[in-house]
Amino acid sequence: PLKLLFQAFIVIVGFLMLAGAINTSIIGANGVLNRVSEDGVMTDWFRAPHKRFGTTFRMINLIVL
Repeated sequence: PLKLLFQAFIVIVGFLMLAGAINTSIIGANGVLNRVSEDGVMTDWFRAPHKRFGTTFRMINLIVL
């Protein structure tokens, strides 16, 4: 029973670490693409904010997909 609990703990911690890494990569990529758009390489259409949340939702969708 103790070994099973320890293994479950390791799996949960590993999952949380990977989820944090994925979140960090999405936020980082969004920042980089914002700078690229500001420099004129990409159109300003990508930087249009969402009406309700104020985020650059088109860039986030581009990164996630």
